[in-house]
Amino acid sequence: MQHHISTIKIPAKPHVAQYIRAKFLEEDAIIHIRTENLLLSTIISCCTENYAESASYTADFETVDVLLPKPYQQLYVNEKKIKTLAIALEKHFWIQAQLFIYNILTNTIATKEDAIEAFYREYYLKESVYPIGNFRRMLNRKEVAGTQHQVPSLEKKISYRLSNQECKQIARLHKKRDISLRAIGQHYNISHEGARKIIKKIFPNPVLKVDNKLTAV
Repeated sequence: MQHHISTIKIPAKPHVAQYIRAKFLEEDAIIHIRTENLLLSTIISCCTENYAESASYTADFETVDVLLPKPYQQLYVNEKKIKTLAIALEKHFWIQAQLFIYNILTNTIATKEDAIEAFYREYYLKESVYPIGNFRRMLNRKEVAGTQHQVPSLEKKISYRLSNQECKQIARLHKKRDISLRAIGQHYNISHEGARKIIKKIFPNPVLKVDNKLTAV
């Protein structure tokens, strides 16, 4: 005999709903919002224990059936807080999108367009759900342009004057293209000794082999 699963219907815009489905779907084919998930407190804050106050959804939002941890499985989304919850979920979506893009730009050899396409692949987003052009413009509004000072600081700065992305470009120019430190220093307006220190931080092992898959700058 199957037991009834007490899921809760979460309102969200289509692209946010797709993100939640892809991010939190587990092997049992159920979307779990577990205790450690950042979204749990957001959802709970918009819920009620009174069924009479539960939400009646309109076509303004999609709904996603999610399973909350056991202590919270008798909650309902409050009728008066549908929009509040949907807005909060979208804010969470854009924070996670920015971090995803940022991590790719700083940790791989990729362009912003590559990072956006990777985000769409990761969460199975489609043009019909949220056009990439709109996504790109929203990122621009949030100043995600691929430089360290324009996005959340998640890793230690390699150089005070240059972004981490520029530092990695310097290392590639010297290690893969064999461009002199003096020429690199002139291009980036730093001393050749400064360029040497940056490369040493990125490649601390002097015998480290350069990845042949790196693309030219």
